[in-house]
Amino acid sequence: MAALETAWREARAPYEREHVMPYLYDPPGRFRVLRVDAPVDLGHLRWTVDTAQDLDFVRGVYAAFAGDDHFSWEQVADLVARDAELNARNADVPHRRHTDAE
Repeated sequence: MAALETAWREARAPYEREHVMPYLYDPPGRFRVLRVDAPVDLGHLRWTVDTAQDLDFVRGVYAAFAGDDHFSWEQVADLVARDAELNARNADVPHRRHTDAE
């Protein structure tokens, strides 16, 4: 929590304000960071809300859980693996990097 509070007070670059991890990583050693890798790489999935298509995807996820908002990321991963239509809702939206211009 202390690292997040420091980032909130000190981060100045717009991408550091929107995406806190670059501030925590650079310069190396400023904070102690533990990277935990998931057993399966899901980096190809777009689980963010930057576009109308992303919002449509998230609404579809919530609808699939019938109003129950107590679900895990593993349950969402299982859902999108089974539901090609849901997964396609924002699959063509290009992933942006934190350094991409707004």
